[in-house]
Amino acid sequence: GGVFTDDIVIVVVPEATATPVPPTATPAPTDTPVPTDTPVPTDTPVPPTATPEPPTATPEPTSTPVGGDITNKTWYLQAMASQRAALTPILPNTQVTLFLEPTGVYVGRFYGTGGCNNYQGDYQIKGPGQITFMNLSQSQMICDQAIMDQETQYFTLLLQMTSYSTSVNEEGEEILLLQGQAGTLQYSITP
Repeated sequence: GGVFTDDIVIVVVPEATATPVPPTATPAPTDTPVPTDTPVPTDTPVPPTATPEPPTATPEPTSTPVGGDITNKTWYLQAMASQRAALTPILPNTQVTLFLEPTGVYVGRFYGTGGCNNYQGDYQIKGPGQITFMNLSQSQMICDQAIMDQETQYFTLLLQMTSYSTSVNEEGEEILLLQGQAGTLQYSITP
């Protein structure tokens, strides 16, 4: 015998029904082959539908890439201004340069000389006419105090520039203007 307790377990089993199941959409197998879209290979060569164009020496660009009008050129600072002041020419016998080298579609490295020290950093083109400079580092040479002051002002302004535009002056020289709320930097393509 077994041991029974007062617990009663009731198991409810649903009654089987005779509900018909609709037929599935799977077709019955047949012995006839099913046509496919795969072409049957033939021994007859198929002529090309179009004559290929001969390659050109240099493809015509469809448009200038964003920032492409200012990159891969050495720009020479001509004048600068803080905030809304008038542009002031840089000190005579100093050369301040900027070179923008793309490393990607909208990003790159910038470098140049500040008049005393070499400098470098990163830039990002935010859209047509929009630019950001960051991560500026410089060498640690000491020069005449007036040149050092000009260089400090230049580095401070450069990191605050947010827009750029190019034009051609009366002499036919290409001009680059970098602007931001902090001021303006004006460059020329020639020293």
